[in-house]
Amino acid sequence: MTRKFMKKLTLIFITLCFLQSHAQETLSFKDYLAQVVTKHPIMLQADLQVDLSGANLRLERGIMDPYVAYNFGDKSYDDKDYYEKQSFKIALPTALGVELFAGYVENTGGQVNPELVTSNSGQYQAGISMPLGSKLLFNEKQLAIRQADLMVDMAVEQKRVIINNLLYRASLAYLNWSLSAELLFVQENALEISNEQFEFVRQVFEGGDRPAIDTVEAFLQVQNRQFQLLEAQNMIFSAQQILSNFLWDDEGNPLVPAQAMLPESLAALEEDFGTVQDSFLLWDQSLVEMHPELEIKRLGIEALGIEKRTAISNTLPQLDLKYSSLSPGIANADLQAIGINDRMFGVGIKYPLLLRKERAKLLAVNIKRLEKTLDLDVKQLSLRNKLNEQVFAFETNAQQAALYTQMTQNYSTLLESEKTKFAIGESSVFLLNSRENKLFDAQSKLYETRAKQTSSAFKVIQTANQESYYLKLINQ
Repeated sequence: MTRKFMKKLTLIFITLCFLQSHAQETLSFKDYLAQVVTKHPIMLQADLQVDLSGANLRLERGIMDPYVAYNFGDKSYDDKDYYEKQSFKIALPTALGVELFAGYVENTGGQVNPELVTSNSGQYQAGISMPLGSKLLFNEKQLAIRQADLMVDMAVEQKRVIINNLLYRASLAYLNWSLSAELLFVQENALEISNEQFEFVRQVFEGGDRPAIDTVEAFLQVQNRQFQLLEAQNMIFSAQQILSNFLWDDEGNPLVPAQAMLPESLAALEEDFGTVQDSFLLWDQSLVEMHPELEIKRLGIEALGIEKRTAISNTLPQLDLKYSSLSPGIANADLQAIGINDRMFGVGIKYPLLLRKERAKLLAVNIKRLEKTLDLDVKQLSLRNKLNEQVFAFETNAQQAALYTQMTQNYSTLLESEKTKFAIGESSVFLLNSRENKLFDAQSKLYETRAKQTSSAFKVIQTANQESYYLKLINQ
């Protein structure tokens, strides 16, 4: 067993020990996403929007809440009693505008309007008030409640959009971190090899087999690798800072991942998203029916349809009807005195002759519906084309990654061949450095292409708004 082989074996052993000691410090992609989902403020804000829309719906439905009312009034001046009035009412409104009510009225005194005078025992009333005509078909109360209900549905769909965009940006940040770690490893390895090469050239020069200029060229390669290593270190530091935008603790404070923490490799991410291509066709088929942005637009069109019903109903005559059954108080309740004609009845009618306001409102609603329908058609086509574009990009990047894998292997073979030729004096430091540069550039390009492949998978998920794919990944 040669001394050189023993040195390599020792290096491999040290590397394995290092990786094992740092295995606990790897932040996996699944754990990272789980932390984003459970602790990121935007996730909490998305839930709050749904809660807010639900509160608005309960607010609008509050117009149908039963209510009680009591009024009391008394006037006495210059030793003269003018009046004493009191009334009590309990009512049950409905969304149709119909209101059922019952109550008690007592109006006494010398200055009370004779029409309103009651005995000292008062008067009981029970009846109904209801709109006929325009308000019976569809009224502002029904419009407000139905629109608030649609706003809840919109908030649920908007929550999906918010979560999808957040997880997309968070995934890109993690991917950038993983790529930076891979490129850092490439530059560390390149610097190590450049140092070994420089030491070998220096020893050969000291033995008199190489000119001094070869040591300068070999050392320039070391300096170049040191410079690129600094750039790689700066890149991974920047990636960690971007990643910190998505990491929060239980108290709502942002977290910065420790410098010793490691991301999953790009190969591991490829495994997580290796089967995503199987879902592309299904997502394309369900895009129109399932995409939340399209559903939000459809709900907006539906809301205008409800508004149109209101506008149409306003073109009909407005007819209001009110009926109350009257009965005397307990103290003078003479059953023989009570008749079916003891009642109050009223009716009112209103109808605009030109209907300019109503027709203008209906026309405006129709124009808005047409505008939103056209916008929906454009959005559908735009999303489908964008999805096809991202799917094509994913397939192209996958082919490029496979090609660069082969190219990297070929560059590695060339480098080993060049090292053999250099050892027997048939090559130069320049050619050796060139082969090394080609290999490490190809390795860097391979990692970048793999990252582009995974990034295009993220874009497909984001375009199709399949945030559930991330959530399923977390729960695996």
